[in-house]
Amino acid sequence: MRQNKLAEAETAYRAAIQADPQMSTAHANLGVVYYQRGNLAKAADAFEAALRLKADDAQTVYLLGVVRIQEDNLTEAEKLLIRARDLDPNLPEVYYGLGVLYKLRGEKDAAIAAFEKFLEIGPGQDKSAADYAKDELAKLKGQ
Repeated sequence: MRQNKLAEAETAYRAAIQADPQMSTAHANLGVVYYQRGNLAKAADAFEAALRLKADDAQTVYLLGVVRIQEDNLTEAEKLLIRARDLDPNLPEVYYGLGVLYKLRGEKDAAIAAFEKFLEIGPGQDKSAADYAKDELAKLKGQ
């Protein structure tokens, strides 16, 4: 069922892009579909296309950063996540992404600060992300 919905969404976003190639949101949403289907290369291409049209979209910059984390390109991911944070310091998921990134790099204090900021400004955003952040904080703090 979910794969059918993703296929329908992909078709719809492709049609929107064909109708208006300058529609950055259609490119970004297509990137989300590709990401959810596990196609990181196509997701990155779609996010990059969206950013060529609207470079200051913090959400899309964040999403490209998440793809870079998945690709294990942590240096590029950090640059993107920091850029997304600078564009919108109130975007909770940016801090979640930074927490994950810093945890992966073994930067304990930075990971703690990022997860705490995520929970401070976005506790109701995503329950599974909030639960993960709380679990990681407990581990990082040795509790």
